Amino acid sequence: MNYLLGLAPGYVDIAGSYRRSQLAANRSKATIDTSMWALSKLGRYLEKEGLPVDVNALKKQHIEGLMEGMLVGSGLSLSTAATAFRYLRAFFNWCVEEELIKRSPMVA
Repeated sequence: MNYLLGLAPGYVDIAGSYRRSQLAANRSKATIDTSMWALSKLGRYLEKEGLPVDVNALKKQHIEGLMEGMLVGSGLSLSTAATAFRYLRAFFNWCVEEELIKRSPMVA
């Protein structure tokens, strides 16, 4: 599935790089699909709210806004939101390791 259709090209490029790194690490299809789903949720939230989709510009409050939106009125369960949180944390840790960002927006 291509969860990232219609999102900003730069965001899609970084998500694609992350996807390739997961493939290279021999992650399961389910893991990769869930990662892309979580990244699509973040990207769509950012675009809907008129927030920057550049990973360098993301702040903790952007992630908190996404999580609040997932938990309030979206019909998603707490478990689903927690899954998205874990996959986003892994993505931002990868961004730090790849020196795409200096610090994860998910760090307190």
